[in-house]
Amino acid sequence: MEKIKRENCCLCGSTELENIFQVKTGEPVKVFVRCSKCGAFVARYTLKCYTTNKTYESYIENLKGESESGHKTLNEIEFLSQDIQKEFKRLTGLIKTSEEKKKIEDIIIEDQ
Repeated sequence: MEKIKRENCCLCGSTELENIFQVKTGEPVKVFVRCSKCGAFVARYTLKCYTTNKTYESYIENLKGESESGHKTLNEIEFLSQDIQKEFKRLTGLIKTSEEKKKIEDIIIEDQ
């Protein structure tokens, strides 16, 4: 089963959020979510994979002069493909008509 839900601030209810990335050598990337309206902590995620809308070529340009670890990182980043664009469009359409009413943490627990 698929469920769709936007993250929102528990304090003010806003869906205007920002991600703060913490990158430490040898550890998974952590993303802290903060409310853009009231500044409250909303959630923290650990990334398994990161997808960007930048092209592969622009990332390679940034890697010039990087060490072998830069090439390892390249393997952990997924670039925006047509499949990802299509899924993003589908989900943003679904959010308008069938957004889940339950809290995100309840949805995650139910799916385990």
